[in-house]
Amino acid sequence: HDGIRIQRDILPTIDKDLRSLPSADEAREVRVGRLISAAALRAGVLDTQHIDALFVAITKDSGIDAVGEARLVELLARSKRTAMPVRRTVFLEPYLSVLLMTERHVLDGDLQANRDRLNRHRYTVWNERFQAYLAHLGIADRPTLPCFLSALRQKLMIESSPILAAYASAELFTHDLPISEFRRLAGFEIRPSAVSDDRLNDDAWHDDAKQEEEALPNDLQRG
Repeated sequence: HDGIRIQRDILPTIDKDLRSLPSADEAREVRVGRLISAAALRAGVLDTQHIDALFVAITKDSGIDAVGEARLVELLARSKRTAMPVRRTVFLEPYLSVLLMTERHVLDGDLQANRDRLNRHRYTVWNERFQAYLAHLGIADRPTLPCFLSALRQKLMIESSPILAAYASAELFTHDLPISEFRRLAGFEIRPSAVSDDRLNDDAWHDDAKQEEEALPNDLQRG
């Protein structure tokens, strides 16, 4: 599946579907697949592990935070080059914020309790859910989730800059500002960060993440 075909034939179909909220009688697998696509297209989260981290974050008590009219989510993810934990602060557009808040319960069946990192099984599940969503949209020749995200990263690189594409694909080892800092800058009450600096310096998290990364199939490691 080349990027041109995905951009020409698949992205317009997904974009049309994301213009309204889904029906409650759709299959759970389809609804999860829609969340994956929305996270990639509407939030610029173009790495499977970071999409997984987003889902973990929104199903926790801290979930989606508000800073004035803005809606943000703080992720504990990892850098693809080093397997070190990184903080990512994702700004949600209004549609995506509502979609995640109303649909996050459909993720409960796929997320394991107390799991902050992606494992091989869940990696496979997200691809299956994405495939179910594409089938629901009537797309016959369906790319895998890693291929789809790769096409979006190529599109971003062409339309913006390589540095933004590297950031979106988890290639850069950088820490975003915590939501607590955005609240301070906006003059709101400061609350504890969902991803503290202590967690970013957790050697055990790094070692476990590296082992799990090595256990993933090669074609999935790139997504």
